[in-house]
Amino acid sequence: MLAKPHSGPAKVIWGWSNCGDFSVKSAYLGAIEAKRFPLWSWRFIWNLKFPPMVLYFLWTLVHEKILTNLQRVVRGTAADFSYPRCNSGIENVDHLLRGCRESIAIWEKFSKGSTSSVAFKGDLEGWLVGNLQSGKLTDDKLPSYLQFSNVLWFLWKGRCNKVCDLNFSTPQSPHLIINMFAKDWLDANFAATNRDIALLSVASLEPNENWVKLNIYGSRNSETGLKMARNSGFSEVIVEFDSLTTVHLIYTITRHNHPLFNLIQNCKKFVAADWCCNINHIYREGNKLVDGLARMGHSMDIGTDFFKDPPSVSMPILYADYRGLT
Repeated sequence: MLAKPHSGPAKVIWGWSNCGDFSVKSAYLGAIEAKRFPLWSWRFIWNLKFPPMVLYFLWTLVHEKILTNLQRVVRGTAADFSYPRCNSGIENVDHLLRGCRESIAIWEKFSKGSTSSVAFKGDLEGWLVGNLQSGKLTDDKLPSYLQFSNVLWFLWKGRCNKVCDLNFSTPQSPHLIINMFAKDWLDANFAATNRDIALLSVASLEPNENWVKLNIYGSRNSETGLKMARNSGFSEVIVEFDSLTTVHLIYTITRHNHPLFNLIQNCKKFVAADWCCNINHIYREGNKLVDGLARMGHSMDIGTDFFKDPPSVSMPILYADYRGLT
C-alpha cells in the first residue's frame, strides 16, 4: 500500500483507543469486548441429551467458571494452585481434564477399542467442541458425546472428592462405572418411549395369614429395616419397595465396582438367611399411606408403636377414599 503524501513515517498505535495511546482502561474494555464474541457458540449444548447435573456442569465448564485451584487463588480463597490429584502443575481446566497423568490414564481406558475421539489435539475449546458435536457411537452403542461428557463429569467429581477426602482414590475400573451410568440414564429416559400404555389397578394388599409386611421408603435404609424385622422374631416377611431398581439390585448379580456394593451384599445375606423373606415391588400410588407412616418414623424412636386414632398423615388418604377418589 502506497503511503499518502506528507503522511509521515509509519508508527505503532493502540487500536482500542480513539487517540491511539495505550491505557489500562482501554485494554480492559477491549478484553471485555473480545469476550462478547467467543470463537464457539455453546448454545448447542442445551440440545444434547445429558443428565441435568452433567449439562449444567458442562455449561459452567465451557464458560471457565468452575472453581479450579487457579481460579481460587485468583479470587483470594486459596494459596496453592497445584492440582490435588497429582500435586503438580497449575490446576487450570486444561490440566484438570487432559494434562494430569491420572486424567490421561482414565482417557486411555476409552481410547482402546473405543470409537470416541478423545485425542488431545488442538486447543481446549476445539477439543471440547469436536467431541461434544461428534455423532459417532461407541463400541457399547452409546452416543460418543454422552460418554465424553460423563468422563469430564467423573474427572471433576474425582477432583472434588480428593479435595474433601485426602484418602480418596480413583476406582479400579472407572470406565465401567462411567459407561454404566450413561447406559442406565439412557435406559431410564428413552427406553420406555415406545412402550404401550396400559391402565393398572393399584392397591396395597393385605398379606396372607402368618405373614407380615415391611415397607421401606428410604427413611431408614433397607439393611436396618431387615435387621429390625429379623430381630423382632418374624419368620415370614414381605418387603415392599416402590423402587423397581432396588428390587432388581437385590435379585440380580451386583458388579463389584457398584457404589453400593457392600450394602447390597449385606441385604442379600439377610434375604437368604433361614427365614422366608420376599422382596416385592409396589407402585408408589398404592403405597401412599405406608410412605407417610415411614416419614413419621424420622421423629419417633425405633420400636413398635400403636395408634388409637388415625395419624394425621392418613387423613387426606382416608378422605379421598371416602369420596371415591382412590
